Amino acid sequence: MNDASRWRIAVARRVEACYRQDSRVRAFMIGGSASRGIADRYSDLEIGVFWATTPSPDERQAFLTEYGAVMEQMVVDSSWEHLIGTDSVAISGFHVEVNHMLVDVIDAFLADPVKRIAHPFLGLAFLHARALYGERLVEHWRSLCREFPAEATAGAVRAAMTSPDSWRLWSLYATHGDLPALTLHLVYAQDRLLKAFAALNGDYYGLQERWYALGIAGWTVRPDRLAERLRGVFRLGPADAVHAMRALMYESFDLIEAHVGPLAEGRASFETPPAWAVKHARNAADHERIQSALSQLANAYDRLAGVECVARFNHGTGRRHDYHAPVELHVFWTREPSEAERLDPLRGEGAVIGEPISIEPVSVENGRHVARDACEIDGLQYAQVVHHTVESVEAALATVIDTTDYNHSTDAARQDMLAVLGQLRPMAGAPLLREWRSRCATMPGRVVERQVAWWLDYLRPQLIVEKYAARDEWLVFYVNLAWKSLELCETLRGLNGVYQPWRHGEDAPNWWVRWRHGSLAARLDIAPRDFAARLRALYR
Repeated sequence: MNDASRWRIAVARRVEACYRQDSRVRAFMIGGSASRGIADRYSDLEIGVFWATTPSPDERQAFLTEYGAVMEQMVVDSSWEHLIGTDSVAISGFHVEVNHMLVDVIDAFLADPVKRIAHPFLGLAFLHARALYGERLVEHWRSLCREFPAEATAGAVRAAMTSPDSWRLWSLYATHGDLPALTLHLVYAQDRLLKAFAALNGDYYGLQERWYALGIAGWTVRPDRLAERLRGVFRLGPADAVHAMRALMYESFDLIEAHVGPLAEGRASFETPPAWAVKHARNAADHERIQSALSQLANAYDRLAGVECVARFNHGTGRRHDYHAPVELHVFWTREPSEAERLDPLRGEGAVIGEPISIEPVSVENGRHVARDACEIDGLQYAQVVHHTVESVEAALATVIDTTDYNHSTDAARQDMLAVLGQLRPMAGAPLLREWRSRCATMPGRVVERQVAWWLDYLRPQLIVEKYAARDEWLVFYVNLAWKSLELCETLRGLNGVYQPWRHGEDAPNWWVRWRHGSLAARLDIAPRDFAARLRALYR
């Protein structure tokens, strides 16, 4: 028990004395680092109060006044089923979080092992709790948390390992130098591994929980030097990081299967490339074949009545499609095309047509595409034909360019069409595409101002990365590092007047590929000195 923990426990005793007076309070406990005796200067104080019946908000407020707290936030209707609410308060400038819970709800929650394992925060809290009141009740809950039925354990392990990202996706980001994206996906892969091994060892783990290095040290079933190897992945160059994490995943599959049986679905997911990533590398000869196939397809669409423009998407790699980029052809119509009009040109070129990825109604509100059809044509294993209407493009231009009341919170999605226009290479109907690109060549100042302000709101909270480093919380450290890097790129994108692609719906899986932050950082005119190099250096 260190001094920082003793001080926090003394504060908790002052608070507990107030709640003990209410006969409805059945238990009072401390969680977090103070209960473990390892609090540091970053630690707040986490308190759990367990009630027989629900206190009113006014009653909760009265308790805070009694022990001299200043309310920061009160949550009455919590999204967590076991919580009545959370009082975030300050005592002499020190942050205290008081979580209110009903005894019968906690009884029911902890009696269900599937729920306990799926939501590990309560299990972790009770296993390491320090009860100041109601010790017998807290010890009962602790004993429930130690129970891991074999069936629930196997189910949790399989759930964690059923559909991991393909290692080929990591390779994609490494090849493109998209280190924030690569980092996030390596974090998610490690998160899955730790969930699986925690369940296998009768323990609880959650990415947002703390001290997972301490948990790993106590596991008997795990790869050798697991924590060391997980940390070490992030100290390697991109290609070596992919290789090291891939080897650790295969080793983990073997070890886990020895305890719970085959994980065929998980192995297949890990080995299979993303649906939108081309499976075979393309050389110069392949590029010429692709160009020929796209030209023939563009001509087939251009001959149809109602088609105003046909263009291919340029993935920022010059004239050559790269290994991973999906091949996209964009067709712009004066009206919404029928299914036959969309698909007949593909059939005429001998394409194998897959299921449409999306079909959306044309409206001023979305300003996006009508349909996105997947197909295989002349050996292109994943090609897409994206259909738009002229009306939807005009709506997007009107919202972003022509109006004075642009609101980034509600209108940002409409920038996606303008971002796409900037990446298209015309194959038919070039004048119309040139006109559109001319109209959106310069982002209006009001849009720049509102977009930058919107992203700055995400960057304002101070990121205390030293806290995560000091606690050996490398996953949370790298998650925050990656997201803050991406948010910084988005802020600078707006400052440089570069339209923002939108990350939602069917575009989400290949958003990293289509809009590479590594190449974006190198192209920014307004940016910190040596921004691209310094961005890369963050991940070493």
